[in-house]
Amino acid sequence: MKEDFLHTIWEYQLFINRELKTTENTCITILNKGRKNFHDGPDFLEAKIKIDKTIWVGQIEIHVNSSDWVKHQHSEDKRYRNVILHLVWNHDIEIPNFHAPTLELKGFVPKKYLDNYHLLAYHKSTELPCHDFVTSIDENWLKFYQERLLWDRFQEKSKRLFHSQEDRSQLIFETFCYALGLKANGENMKTFAERIPIYLILKIRHKTFSLEALFLGIAGFLHAHHHFDYASKLYQEFLYLKKLYKIPDYPPIFWIHKGIRPQAFPLIRLAFLAQLFSKIDSLDSFVLDTHFEKFSSCLQGLELPEFYNTHYTLEKESPEKQKHLGQQSVFTLWINAVLPSKLYYTECPEEVFDKIVSELKTLKPEKNKLTIRMKENYFENSSAFHSQANIHLYKEYCIERKCLNCHIGIKILKQ
Repeated sequence: MKEDFLHTIWEYQLFINRELKTTENTCITILNKGRKNFHDGPDFLEAKIKIDKTIWVGQIEIHVNSSDWVKHQHSEDKRYRNVILHLVWNHDIEIPNFHAPTLELKGFVPKKYLDNYHLLAYHKSTELPCHDFVTSIDENWLKFYQERLLWDRFQEKSKRLFHSQEDRSQLIFETFCYALGLKANGENMKTFAERIPIYLILKIRHKTFSLEALFLGIAGFLHAHHHFDYASKLYQEFLYLKKLYKIPDYPPIFWIHKGIRPQAFPLIRLAFLAQLFSKIDSLDSFVLDTHFEKFSSCLQGLELPEFYNTHYTLEKESPEKQKHLGQQSVFTLWINAVLPSKLYYTECPEEVFDKIVSELKTLKPEKNKLTIRMKENYFENSSAFHSQANIHLYKEYCIERKCLNCHIGIKILKQ
């Protein structure tokens, strides 16, 4: 028995609640279960119960055993002084000087809930605990839940990315760069973006070579001893810009290259970023007002200077190959930079979200280890809508087996 099961039983009232009695044999009636507390303190707040003829309003604390109250030292914590009910599975001790009634749930929870809980909690197969139930779930209900998962996914991304009061254009630039860096260099890219005020980019954006020199110089890729003429010219241009705009010396950024495809090296990504600014009016409108097809067409149509056909770095020549931003890279930018920005900078997030859902349903699904695993467990993966919902479901609930926090798990528990 674990507390999370008792939390679920109480939250959804999955127990026989007629003729309830406290451990002191006093009649108890649940008038309001309260609201779940996701922070420190008692488990449920603002609950309302009736004991005999007296109505109590306050907090509810849940434990597997009554003795857990003593183990957790709640008597010494003033946050627990307004507890009106101690809800336990097993009443193993009488707590000295305890002011609140205790309700023992053992014997009031139907066996089917216990059986389903054990099925979910102690599932040892390589398959997910819900594997045998997914195909029996109502399609309309599952679609609604997947939309809710997507809403949570993009809301979390928005809050994580846009937590400061910086200028909107600057924040969108930093967010775009963060997504451009993928997992390995995301934070490095954000650090790079924080060093460049957006007004400076707008000032020189029509001079692509200058913008490229600015980006590579601030990123730390330029120095005085380059072997290749193109790299030396970039360095000289950066020195000129640095003096003109009083750009300070920054500490080095420790870029990661190990384990990354050469096409995704930070040098190549920054060169593409410089090309992008020469093609668009502003990053704001490109991110907030562009639909996916136009966004994808623009990014995949970017071409780098001829130098990069034979270079992944500024120090070493490589076999000739023209560089392009691939479809997966474009989609990653769309998911991690564009959609969170659209949701955050709108007065009608629900309306924008509906458009996002509709658009994702028209895009191809992601195929990776995670989405393949979900498909093996009967979760559909026929569009980007399914992929994104499945990714969030797996990362937030399946990995840590938080089945009782997942609505699919609750549905199975109630069966």
